[in-house]
Amino acid sequence: MNAKLESAVAGTTHSGELLTKAQLAQRLHKSPRCVEIWMRQRYLPYVKIGHSVLFNWADVLDALKRFQVN
Repeated sequence: MNAKLESAVAGTTHSGELLTKAQLAQRLHKSPRCVEIWMRQRYLPYVKIGHSVLFNWADVLDALKRFQVN
């Protein structure tokens, strides 16, 4: 994991919390547009209810672990 992602993970206290796109982007130190691209590419799991999109923080962390390079 890169240093920014590690710092985002380290500051987590509520691993099951739901986040908006803007909150997730801020936590990952990425732009909301980057989050949208990752959603479209199916890199990030999300819940969509009507026009609302929410992300489960624990699921996002699990999904991002697939891209970890050792």
